[in-house]
Amino acid sequence: MYTKPSLSILPGPSVPWGANVTLQCGSEIWFDTFHLHREGSLDPPQHLPVQKTTAPSQANFTISPVTSAHRGTYRCYGSHSASPYLLSHPSDPLELLVSDYTVENLIRMGVAGLVLLVLGLLLFQARNSPGRIHDAART
Repeated sequence: MYTKPSLSILPGPSVPWGANVTLQCGSEIWFDTFHLHREGSLDPPQHLPVQKTTAPSQANFTISPVTSAHRGTYRCYGSHSASPYLLSHPSDPLELLVSDYTVENLIRMGVAGLVLLVLGLLLFQARNSPGRIHDAART
């Protein structure tokens, strides 16, 4: 078994829906192929050959555009083409969070509507109250 590679997410682990994200798998030792897998996914791992033939090695897996289907925990592995079924230990798990602002925007619109309703009721009450001065010039 080989040592485990590192995994990072660019620009960061929390990205907005529709953005571009890169999962960067790298190792201080040389691998000619990196494999990226999302835990719990039935899809096969993605494979990316490395162009560089010396250590350190790195592969960039790009997801564009990101959707909620991409959220989850990812791990990457390294391998050599001479023994493609012998994988490195997995990288530490890294969770990709995808922000969907639809729910937050609906909450904001609901609060704004409630504020407008309360202001409308206060205006209606002030306008129709019996102790209201109809004409300040009469006094």
